[in-house]
Amino acid sequence: EQSQEEDVKTLDIKNSPYLIQYYVVPAGKTLNIDPGVTVLLPVYGVLEINGSLNALGESDNRVSFLPHISSKMWGTLKFNNSTSTLNFVNLKHGNSIPRLPQNQNGMIWANNSNLTINNSLIWDSETNAIGGTGSVFNISNSTIGADIKSQNLYGINIRGGVLSLDNVSFINLLVGVEGGCSDCPRPELHKTNMSDANFTNVDYIAEPLLDWWNAASST
Repeated sequence: EQSQEEDVKTLDIKNSPYLIQYYVVPAGKTLNIDPGVTVLLPVYGVLEINGSLNALGESDNRVSFLPHISSKMWGTLKFNNSTSTLNFVNLKHGNSIPRLPQNQNGMIWANNSNLTINNSLIWDSETNAIGGTGSVFNISNSTIGADIKSQNLYGINIRGGVLSLDNVSFINLLVGVEGGCSDCPRPELHKTNMSDANFTNVDYIAEPLLDWWNAASST
């Protein structure tokens, strides 16, 4: 495990790609990732953000989180008490850490955090693309899905907090959005530019009950 010492650290394009095994950004510290940078993670590789992450790509120069050549999968971007932003980011082939409770894993996983995710591709997760508890997710103009659907693929699986979706596409998933369960809190839900057309080859748009999904009006 490697912990960031600098208050602010930047991963720049001239040293890309970067290999991360288990890297921690402590509380009060910030990691910036410049446009065009690729971060490679081996199997079970984790980037743990207890401070802030700003992965800010551009439309033609995206930030990418991908498996290292030695692995087909990697682990998790893990956020704890973090305020972070992902813009024009590709995340592919993550969430290789098995046998965790369903809402406690994800290619992106957040606990008591505030995440803004824009213009991003969250693709081919092993199970959840996004998971979390008690967090605020603002997700817009992004795509969540997989090349091939399997029976354990969830797009978003979170408990409590707030979920705001604006023009988000879900493709080749068992469940698009799971928010809460029979004995745990559902997130406050906001939808903009969302309809059935945003779900392609998704067995269940929302679980555990569609009434939670339908109660939030789309604008």
